[in-house]
Amino acid sequence: MDQLFNRKYIIQGLFVLIALILLGKLFYMQVVSDRYFLSANNNALRKIYTYPARGVILDRNNKVLAQNQPTYDLLVTPNQVKEFDTLSLCSIIGIDTIEFRKKFDKAVSQSRFQESILQKLISVETYAALQEKMFNFRGFSVRKRTIRFYPDSIAAQFLGYMREVTPTDLEKYQGYYKPGDYIGKGGIEKKYEIDLRGTKGVTHMLFNSKNVAQGSYNNGKLDSAAIPGEQLVTTIDSRIQKLGEELTFNCPGYYVAGNRKFKCEHIDGPIALRKGIARSCNTYFYTIFAKLMTKNGGSYAKQQNTYEDWQNKVRKFGIGDTLGIDFPGEKAYKLFRKADYDKVHSKYWGNTTIMSVAIGQGEINTTPLQMANIMAIIANRGYYLKPHVVKVIGNGKGIDPRFKEKHFAGIDARFYEPVIDGMQDAVNTQIGTAIESKLPNIIMCGKTGTVQNSRGKNHSVFIGFAPRDNPKIAIAVIVENGGYGGAYAAPIASFIAEKYLTDSLSGRTINGSTIQMYKDANLLPNFLSKPFRPKSKTDSLLNKTDSLKKALPVKSKNTNNAFNKVADKPKTNATSK
Repeated sequence: MDQLFNRKYIIQGLFVLIALILLGKLFYMQVVSDRYFLSANNNALRKIYTYPARGVILDRNNKVLAQNQPTYDLLVTPNQVKEFDTLSLCSIIGIDTIEFRKKFDKAVSQSRFQESILQKLISVETYAALQEKMFNFRGFSVRKRTIRFYPDSIAAQFLGYMREVTPTDLEKYQGYYKPGDYIGKGGIEKKYEIDLRGTKGVTHMLFNSKNVAQGSYNNGKLDSAAIPGEQLVTTIDSRIQKLGEELTFNCPGYYVAGNRKFKCEHIDGPIALRKGIARSCNTYFYTIFAKLMTKNGGSYAKQQNTYEDWQNKVRKFGIGDTLGIDFPGEKAYKLFRKADYDKVHSKYWGNTTIMSVAIGQGEINTTPLQMANIMAIIANRGYYLKPHVVKVIGNGKGIDPRFKEKHFAGIDARFYEPVIDGMQDAVNTQIGTAIESKLPNIIMCGKTGTVQNSRGKNHSVFIGFAPRDNPKIAIAVIVENGGYGGAYAAPIASFIAEKYLTDSLSGRTINGSTIQMYKDANLLPNFLSKPFRPKSKTDSLLNKTDSLKKALPVKSKNTNNAFNKVADKPKTNATSK
């Protein structure tokens, strides 16, 4: 009996001990420690990151090169999202439900438990509208931050740019960046990223069940303020940089107009008029044409009126009409007027529609005589005499007086000199596309070109005059199937100018070939003796390579290989028609 009694109290004592332990643990969990309180209310306690102002970048005179503009991002934490009115949210931020679903799925794929950007760069008005209804969108929040702004839009390569972080960046800078953050890419934005970015601030914010902020947890004792990035003062002078960029354009090897990419044959980097002509840089002429067309405004109507004014001026150079020579059969080749384009494109056309005109293609056609006449205008610094083939009639009888009248192009003489400088460099400097055709002791000015030929090898073109001062000859040469301009047309023009000006030939070689080798060259397409099959060849303006362009034709398979070496390393050239 006593034994049973003792066992009873032992068991009761064990239960009492266990109860005391449980009560003590419960007291610790609920009163002493807040660990489980926070865990239970994890959805209501969030870390709100405050983004610091990125450091301002100044020039040597303390003029702002890069500064900040305020903006807002809509964030989402997927696991906190409750049922809500999707259409209402979409209407506020200006997207449809399909786009919303894509953005939300992307956020889920990044992390269900961390906030991600759903909509970037929302306006102040959108931010205000969201704040009024944010309690309806649990799991969503708005973050204020700054974006980079470059007041003068200069020194892009020097300054660099900002871009959203990539997975590689997140891995490299573990702990600081989150998906949707921006980081410096290129230039000093990248080099001095650590100094410029500053330090994020953190606020531990409590939210109630209606997604309304209740203030900082623990009176903000765990919060930290954002620290702005450092200011950088550079050695660059923005005034000089801006002037330099206004005088040049950048040639990356192509020009983008709308959704089309127009190819250039080379990458020239910063380029101005003189080098643009010497290098025959397509990108330069595309850029000039676009600036010309939009100088009075970018609307279709304003561009079209600007074009009409431009083509009227071009006609004064003898393009788009006959020159009135004393020879039968002269034709007026086409130069489109505004009305012509209206028939094709209605009222919806601008510089991107007719960009090929910038390099002499498209709706602008000329004869070799017209091109030679343009060279005469440039050589004379602004005027020409009508070309004629008869000098004297009978025993001293004069020709028609109209062939002695000066016709002015309407451009002041001083504006021709920069153009002539570029034409001089094209023939007389190492960067020129016709350097191999340089005349001994005579400064010839010229411009190479290539006429695209959809049926075979391109046509070689060169126009020019000589000498630069007190010019005596203006010339235009087109060699069918001759390839690029420096291959055939420029050498032929060089030999002709030399003979005309000196009444002799020096026996020199051009492109490694003598004048006799040029005479003997056979330029007839091989397919003329076979059934015609069009070559698979597309317009280089669409960024396709012209595989036929880089080979010079030869007389036969046994022709001296020295002559054909030029084909392997052609000089660069522009495209003109």
